Amino acid sequence: MLRQDAKIRELARVAANAHPDLVVVKENEDHLRGRKRGKVPRIIRAAVLATLQSNSGGLRMTLRTAATPARTISSEEAAGFVASGMWLDYGVALCQPDNFDQALAARKDLRDVKIRSCLTMTPRATIESDPEGERFHSFSWHFSGYDRRKHDAGRCHYIPLNLGEVPDYYRRFVEPVDIVILRTCPIDEHGYFNFSVGNLWHRAMIERARMVIVEVSRGLPYAHGEQNGVHVS
Repeated sequence: MLRQDAKIRELARVAANAHPDLVVVKENEDHLRGRKRGKVPRIIRAAVLATLQSNSGGLRMTLRTAATPARTISSEEAAGFVASGMWLDYGVALCQPDNFDQALAARKDLRDVKIRSCLTMTPRATIESDPEGERFHSFSWHFSGYDRRKHDAGRCHYIPLNLGEVPDYYRRFVEPVDIVILRTCPIDEHGYFNFSVGNLWHRAMIERARMVIVEVSRGLPYAHGEQNGVHVS
């Protein structure tokens, strides 16, 4: 049992010396032993970085860090990050963004933006504003009634999948998403934005994303579960 921070650092150093290509840390909230959420992952990250930097040849593995601190911005500013040709991911069902989608639909300068989603619950402004498909293309892991109607109209494409394998798709096979945009619960006391009832593969999706944007909604119910949130850091 790793009760002491020193023992956790020692384990992390051993792992780093094996020169892995990827380190994934999963925090068990039932065994925090008085620590705050997120403390153990930070200990492990710092120890791994320190070990890799001290090894000859420098870092042997890429660890992602945020380029800038998280900040609150408008939907229009968020949509301004999108460039022609990008891949976006809207996530699943109720967690798809509405305000961002409307702001993105207003961008008349864009071309060939691909939006991946699953079970779209309400009409998407990006698709409705672009009937000829010159600016936006929709791709769905699983059709809702709306997605199916858009497919029949030539405006939505189906992606075959095995549901239980999708997290592995994002971690191993899908190219890193340019921007992930999710609707979440408001930030909680621990600094997490909860994915609510739409959590299927959102955690895996953001692990390799180049940018993550959350659209906060007080109307979403808080849902407990493993890996069901993203930290503000």
